[in-house]
Amino acid sequence: MRYSFLPTLGALLSLGASGVSANVVCDTELNLNINSTSTALAAKDCIARACADRVAGHNVQEHCGSVIFAVTHVDNSLPDVATCVSQFNSIVDQCITSGLANTGTVADKQAIYEIYEAGGVDLQARGLDQYLDDDDLDFEDIVWENDLDARFSEEDDEEEGLEEHELEKRVKVPKKKAGTKVKTRKGTTRKGATKTKTPNKKGTKAKTDAKKKKQQQQQCQAPPKGKGKTGTKNPKTGATTKPKSGSTKVTRDDVESPQLFRRAGGSSRGSSSSGSSRGSSSGHSSSGSSSSSGAACALPDVTSFYKVQRLTSSSVTHYRFKTRTNWKNTITRERYPKQRNVMRDMKSDGKFDVIEMRRAQTQIVGDANGITKPHDVEAGNGRFLLCNGGFFIMGGATGMRWDVNGQSFDAAHYDHYSVGSTTTTEYAVPIPPSQKHHYQKLEGEDGSYLYSGPKLIRRLDLTSPELMYRDASGHSSAYTRIPGGVATANQPNERLVTAELADGRKYLFVYTAESRSKGMDLNEMRDLIKTFLSEFAGVANLGAQTRQLLNLDGGGSIYVSFVDGPRKYVIAGGNIGGATPARIPSPRKVTNMVKFNV
Repeated sequence: MRYSFLPTLGALLSLGASGVSANVVCDTELNLNINSTSTALAAKDCIARACADRVAGHNVQEHCGSVIFAVTHVDNSLPDVATCVSQFNSIVDQCITSGLANTGTVADKQAIYEIYEAGGVDLQARGLDQYLDDDDLDFEDIVWENDLDARFSEEDDEEEGLEEHELEKRVKVPKKKAGTKVKTRKGTTRKGATKTKTPNKKGTKAKTDAKKKKQQQQQCQAPPKGKGKTGTKNPKTGATTKPKSGSTKVTRDDVESPQLFRRAGGSSRGSSSSGSSRGSSSGHSSSGSSSSSGAACALPDVTSFYKVQRLTSSSVTHYRFKTRTNWKNTITRERYPKQRNVMRDMKSDGKFDVIEMRRAQTQIVGDANGITKPHDVEAGNGRFLLCNGGFFIMGGATGMRWDVNGQSFDAAHYDHYSVGSTTTTEYAVPIPPSQKHHYQKLEGEDGSYLYSGPKLIRRLDLTSPELMYRDASGHSSAYTRIPGGVATANQPNERLVTAELADGRKYLFVYTAESRSKGMDLNEMRDLIKTFLSEFAGVANLGAQTRQLLNLDGGGSIYVSFVDGPRKYVIAGGNIGGATPARIPSPRKVTNMVKFNV
């Protein structure tokens, strides 16, 4: 069917880009030094294939020698052939044929059209300096961390890019008394003393700047519904001047891909903000409002509440939803119906991260002694998503029993023992019989496995005693004193869930919040996942189209990151107030972890 489009496409290609008015961003800093004339000629065949392959709701990537032609959908609608061709032609005409650059980007309300290099590092790793120079960008969501060359200065860290001493203050981890030692397996000891990092002047300055920024944001008022979209009103005549037809201004509300913002090359510190005299445009505008105190401030943009970005060129996509104050004024039903449906299932001040993986290979990993440090796993080679795994015993727990009314045991002797067998370590305890039917094996393609639960394809009966953290009188139930975390199912908490669809796509779902009380019980988490899969993955029947939907260890154990060689991108962490710093200095040690090799 694809080739039936080609005669029509050939005619459309000869028309050029005159049919669509677009603001093109030419990626001059990533010039591939290819002959511009030959590139432009070769591009026509690639455009034909890319536009013929377009499918509603599915992104397209057409490889053409050393560059890729990509269509990334902003919504689920299908751009017509003429629009697709014209948008790509506008990049060719304004960037390639003119000799300005060999790559570029243009966007409309339906899709983002990109011509970019196929070789080299992935999109998120590219252009890091431009990220750091753009004060308007959300630092926590788009920046890579590179331990080898220590790219990030303290001056660039904003409120959510916390310094180590600031993170320790927020987490408020109780310190052990000096000199105490915790007995561990096989004769080793771990000292309980902790070091306190002294804040330096730069850290104090960053904290002060963050406070000022927060105060300024509080002065800003969200725009009234329906305002600022239909045109300019004349105060004398009352007439409204509508925007010119076809003149789509590419603003951050229109675009959800951080790649476009990087290529737009937002004004650097001390540099001019004027556009190129050769027809290149920065591609985004800054609309502002004045508060009652007279302070000018930018209106919230869509990326404050919703973002989607590719972590690899084709196989991994990261979605992020945030229900910050006034999100409903930006994520409107008319412009973002799918996103709004997802966010309606969230609680206030929540953050929902979804990672979609295609062709991922699952592997359960961990230290043989049962105590695994996430940063140690990240230090390995390869490209993978990493998250914590199943439940384990916390050595400081008291009053533990092997099952309800079962024999008691001293948790200190079983510190970090896995609940249920696993291939990563021999240190494991049996799953309590009263909850065993809620557990399921998570198995990798290499045969590695762990057990976790509850299973979530079907809704849980949260009135079942084994799923209740507190009994009818409000006291902690007996099920909270047995191995595993299944009994937290009916309580609000930060959550981590993994899924595999019948078509082979794999997902990680992470819900973190300002506090545990603003988290989700597991039926709420299931409903949120169901809504996302319905809106963004085409899953109409969760039971029929899902092979596995399994809860993993949540709360303070949550740690999710993307690793590509030396680069690490933190996606979520538990028990840090819903923040996503560039680096979490000391994530909780767990028994095993899950790697999704991509």
